Amino acid sequence: MTLYDEDGKEVTAFTQKEVDAQIKEAGTDATAKVKTAEDALTAKTAEYDKLDKLHEDKKTSYKELQAKSKEDGEKYKEVLDRDTTAYNKSIEDKITALAGDDKEYATELKKQLDEGVGSETTDAEVIDKQIKKAQALTNIELSREVKSPVGGDGAAPGSSDGSEPAFTSTPEGKDTFDEMSDMMGLPPDVKE
Repeated sequence: MTLYDEDGKEVTAFTQKEVDAQIKEAGTDATAKVKTAEDALTAKTAEYDKLDKLHEDKKTSYKELQAKSKEDGEKYKEVLDRDTTAYNKSIEDKITALAGDDKEYATELKKQLDEGVGSETTDAEVIDKQIKKAQALTNIELSREVKSPVGGDGAAPGSSDGSEPAFTSTPEGKDTFDEMSDMMGLPPDVKE
């Protein structure tokens, strides 16, 4: 049926049945869209909750790692301080035993360890090697031995006039010569 409005224009008219069908269809579409939006919201909420839990777990783990790192750092510092104290005490004892009342020798020996061959360690053998090298360098620095513990052919130099034994043939000289040869990287067969 054709109907006209008050201005005389043709309008489309629907029966009550058609209007009810269109309302029902629009309601179904709207319900479907709302359901889709609700499902998407539920999925995003679940994803957010999962990510939030992961974030909280990581945050907790990070805090635990920070606390553990701080604790380990304090323990490491304690061990480092203890080892440094033990090393310094060991060096002081050895310098005192070697130098006795000779303050100049003790000072130079300490200097050689601090500036040259010494490095902090808890290994007694390494400390002994450092002390021997420091002694060799100290003897040279204080002119308590020949300037070159190695002759031109790589062997220990002899006495220049033959009247007294060469320094390197004395026990202290042999130790100094051996340490200097070792520091220069000479092979064992050249040392003797």
